[in-house]
Amino acid sequence: DAEVRVEVREDTKQGFAARRYQPMQFSQFMEGFTARNELWYLTTEAACEDEQGRLEVVSPPVCSLLKDIPLVPPIMGHQILASLNMWMGNSRDGASSGLHHDYHDNLYVLLRGSKHFQIYCPGDAPKMYTNGPLARVHPNGRINYGGAPTRADGADPAVMARAARGGLAAAEAELEQA
Repeated sequence: DAEVRVEVREDTKQGFAARRYQPMQFSQFMEGFTARNELWYLTTEAACEDEQGRLEVVSPPVCSLLKDIPLVPPIMGHQILASLNMWMGNSRDGASSGLHHDYHDNLYVLLRGSKHFQIYCPGDAPKMYTNGPLARVHPNGRINYGGAPTRADGADPAVMARAARGGLAAAEAELEQA
């Protein structure tokens, strides 16, 4: 029974943007979800980092489902998963994630209810009210804001440099032992 990070709110008039989280067992979350609890929202995105500070591809409880999920779904061609996330919540009156952009391509699977998507071209970002000053829109559509550079694949240059230094240190240690 995996421990998960659940976003909580005081009442249904309040949005989930407050980012108040409570750790709980997945089974406890599922009891509330089954009972149609509208005050809890499960998100598994970006919850774990590896020893070099890079985000893991999956977080609990999704990692326990990997044997049932193809890591390269046929519909995705040759694309490689950058992350595998799960969002679960209840809303009698409907819910909105608000206008936002995701940093990677998405394959969205809806298990119950309906979802309306409004999709805009990344090239239109300069015409929109963004979360900060735009620094760059990569040719693949990846958007960077001022002070938050990434490569076109979304990797943080500082994290990649730390990972490269760690790899170099490991290679040097291996040579010393040879």
